[in-house]
Amino acid sequence: MVKEKKSESFDFIPYGRQWVNTEDCEAVGEVLQSAYLTTGPEAAKFEKSLCDLTGARYAVTCANGTAVLHLACLSWIHFTGCKVGNYFPQKFRV
Repeated sequence: MVKEKKSESFDFIPYGRQWVNTEDCEAVGEVLQSAYLTTGPEAAKFEKSLCDLTGARYAVTCANGTAVLHLACLSWIHFTGCKVGNYFPQKFRV
């Protein structure tokens, strides 16, 4: 059983305070026991929920922040036609 806390006092800035309840744990358990770990019907449902919440036509979930930044840069390049290499000194260009 997950112990839920309303608030805590810290003498430091915490990295993060997660709010995870029993329903969250059960949902994660169902996905872990399914045939899909990182993609599949639950990811598609979550992306649709994000679209419904924000009014966006599309949403893409990512495994981590690095992947999100990579997709954001690719989107920026695609939609602006920008050449990212132009913003970096010659020695850093790939």
